[in-house]
Order: sequence, then C-alpha cells, then structure tokens
Amino acid sequence: QDVSYRRMSDIKALIRLYFETMTKQPLLHERLMCSGSYRPFSDEVNKRIMNHRRKSNRGAFGLDELNENLVFAYYGANSALLYRQWVADGKKLPVEELIGTATKLICSGMSAFVTN
Repeated sequence: QDVSYRRMSDIKALIRLYFETMTKQPLLHERLMCSGSYRPFSDEVNKRIMNHRRKSNRGAFGLDELNENLVFAYYGANSALLYRQWVADGKKLPVEELIGTATKLICSGMSAFVTN
C-alpha cells in the first residue's frame, strides 16, 4: 500500500495501526517498550524505524532537512510516549479513546485541546 506523509489521512492511519498493533502485543513486548531497564533497547528500535521513515520520505513536509528531522522525531517519540503512559495508567482508557486522543495530539499538538 502506498503511504505518504503528505496526506493527513495516511498519517492518521499509521497512528491507528501503531496503537492497534502495540495494544495487541504480548506482555514481553510491553515490558520491552515500557520497563526502564529496557528503555535503551526500545528507544533504539524506535530510532531505527524513524530513521528509515525519514530517509524514505525525505521532502514529505516541504521543509529543509533539519526541520524535517524535528517533525519525524516528534512523531516517533510521541507515539511511544503516549503508549507508555497508557500502560502506566493501567490501560484503563479504551483503545479507541487512546487512538483518538493520540491522533489529535500527534496531528494537532496541544491546539486540539487548548484554545486561546
């Protein structure tokens, strides 16, 4: 399937896929992602995935390389961060709400929740 970071619908679909996949993983995978002692491992995996996405989607945001690197870092880090928080909260929030809130935050930042 052709996925583009130029289309918001694709980004939203990737966010959904990430969280649906993460929430169905075995306990070992959860520990690898969330336990402090494994954090360097999970951070390295995330870094490699985002480096691949950045290289294969260079120019997707119409920014110079350094600013584009920031966009990919934000996207990758926040997905993992939100998953870890959901686990830390005991997985009490329904998965669909997790996906909805994560999508709003990642796609719109705080402006999705804070008006001024």
